[in-house]
Amino acid sequence: MDVRGFWKIKKLMMLTDDDEDPWKTVEYAMEADFLDDDTKEFLQGRFLFADDGKVKVLVPIPEGATQQEIDEAVAAGIIEVYDEKTMVGGVYEWKTEDGKIYVDSGLHNEGEHDWGEVTETDGMLNFLTYKLVRE
Repeated sequence: MDVRGFWKIKKLMMLTDDDEDPWKTVEYAMEADFLDDDTKEFLQGRFLFADDGKVKVLVPIPEGATQQEIDEAVAAGIIEVYDEKTMVGGVYEWKTEDGKIYVDSGLHNEGEHDWGEVTETDGMLNFLTYKLVRE
């Protein structure tokens, strides 16, 4: 499977007391009163599996941020702007090996990569604690 391109979160793992299925839709999560605004903003983001072996998590630039604040954050190396509305909220590495897709979780143990296999279920990529659909 060619994963290159844009993906968005369709479902995420949420452990709740109300039922046995831990996979909740983004819409369900957005209504949860225990999620903070940053988490809800992240859930609206996109994932770009790029040709350079990077997965860029793209999130909206916070509302109300001035151009000066954005420029200062970029100059300080705090953020990377992707386009006029979006910034890079995180970067992972990905690779293919023996026809399988792997993503480095970023949780390195003594400098070693933590490669986890990305599988496909019902047209969705299982990526960390998310199920992604092609955008």
